Amino acid sequence: MDGEGGHSWGGANGTQLWLDRTNHLFAIFMVQTQLYKDPTYGTFRALANGSAGIASRRAGL
Repeated sequence: MDGEGGHSWGGANGTQLWLDRTNHLFAIFMVQTQLYKDPTYGTFRALANGSAGIASRRAGL
């Protein structure tokens, strides 16, 4: 839990899931790359939030 009503989960090889209960939004980020470094995840999350009209609350998210 992120303290703001949301949950997130990181899986194997770079997959991510997050639930934003406050804004009724969820997203699944699927990538299958071993030793994945996540520069793309922050961008994906910002774009998903932006498309839903939600400003990012924290830098990089």
